[in-house]
Amino acid sequence: MLRMREIVVGLEWEGLYRELLGDGNQLLMEGAMDVCHRLSKTHRMFVITYGITHTQIKRLKQSGLYKFFEDIFDSQSIGYQKPKGEFFNYVISHISDGESSVGH
Repeated sequence: MLRMREIVVGLEWEGLYRELLGDGNQLLMEGAMDVCHRLSKTHRMFVITYGITHTQIKRLKQSGLYKFFEDIFDSQSIGYQKPKGEFFNYVISHISDGESSVGH
């Protein structure tokens, strides 16, 4: 347990936080699975997130939603943060080209 005035290493705590975030039980809103299932039959679906690649993929897989998305675009792997134009230009160019790094 962390105590007041205890010295911590920020990067270590950040890593632990990300790990625990990905290990949590992924609860879905009622109807979310059905909506994704229906939409995936008629639409291309993507995830666009600030999140860390590994954590987001793990959370999507644990929730059962991973299979519905054609690709996952995150700031870590693209190298630009939202809302920078470069981030969205990258996403648009890859969606338009039909490229996919996740693939299903």
